Amino acid sequence: MTREGIIDAALSLLNQEGLNRLSMRRLADSLGVQAASLYWHIKNKSELLQLMADKICEKMDWPDGAGMPWREKVRRGMVSYREALLQYRDSAEIFADTPPLTPNRLRLIESLYKALGQAGLSHEEVVLTADLLNNYVIGFVMEEVRFAERSGQQGEENEARPDSHPVLPDMEKRFHYGLEIILDGIHFRLNRGASSLGE
Repeated sequence: MTREGIIDAALSLLNQEGLNRLSMRRLADSLGVQAASLYWHIKNKSELLQLMADKICEKMDWPDGAGMPWREKVRRGMVSYREALLQYRDSAEIFADTPPLTPNRLRLIESLYKALGQAGLSHEEVVLTADLLNNYVIGFVMEEVRFAERSGQQGEENEARPDSHPVLPDMEKRFHYGLEIILDGIHFRLNRGASSLGE
């Protein structure tokens, strides 16, 4: 049993049962070992969640092309972020609840900072804008997952009511629309030459 194997098993269990049912004991059961043996590799559940988030980051493809415009870098990075989160059940909650202290997460943050700095934002604006983008993606994915769950329940009800045809929004289209609004705001601020965060 290795740390990497434990993390992979935890992600598999997450997809099967969700975050609320994930525990060190439940994870040990799925691996066929005693819970105490996990603590030789991982200190506690908090560290486990951080390592799971770091592993999910490996699914993200952040563009680092030197000649690519900052806007395209940020766009592609945020799209990849959303796609990675959607591969794992409740992963957005894990990212929201754990500090970004692991290597892969720190590298992604650094890449985002560089792209925003390339745009011409001040250091403080880079930090605040990166936080805004992170919160947008996490919040959107949380709502996207909840919407899918509600739609599934509603779909079962609609099977019994053939006359009901709800108009379901295209979540990917909504995500891109919101992201472009944020990018437009950054572009507008840069063109306006506003350096004061209070303006």
